[in-house]
Amino acid sequence: MRYKTLGMMKDAGMGKDVNDLMAGTAGVPYLLANQREPYLVTVSPFDRLTQGGFLLNTADGPTGQYIFVMDGDGAIYSASKTVVHHHSSFLAGGPVAAAGWWAVEYGALKSIRNDSGHYQPPLDYTKQVLKELERLGVDVSGVNQIWTGVESKKLAKASTARGITFNRIGPKGVIQSAF
Repeated sequence: MRYKTLGMMKDAGMGKDVNDLMAGTAGVPYLLANQREPYLVTVSPFDRLTQGGFLLNTADGPTGQYIFVMDGDGAIYSASKTVVHHHSSFLAGGPVAAAGWWAVEYGALKSIRNDSGHYQPPLDYTKQVLKELERLGVDVSGVNQIWTGVESKKLAKASTARGITFNRIGPKGVIQSAF
């Protein structure tokens, strides 16, 4: 594992997924490992983001954006929210290194933001996707970065000072987190 990861929020993430199921709908469909390939984002020899052999273009997504997640090994998955409804779907509710929304025009990353109600990632987590893209040769220097919240260390310090803990879903069950 190359990047630090964090689990989905128990109440805001897992609770939402369970509530969708209990409301009589189909629930949140989780993708199994063998179902993720169509959503895998790769980088072309010309340093452009691709998916399924074609330049990625998020113009058909809500507000021209797609949701994305990155796992701890740097694999990035993305889709329109009309196709994959929640960030938790991509990795079957498992931990992510980054989660948010992005706008991509014909393979060029234009903007990125860290909004994810299921994971609520601190800034330093979602910024890891930019490190991975740079490592793969993508120029991220002109990308419009829209960040909410703070870095995990600052959030942990503030949460601890206020006696606040968060329940996150980890590989071994629910864990207490300061962010």
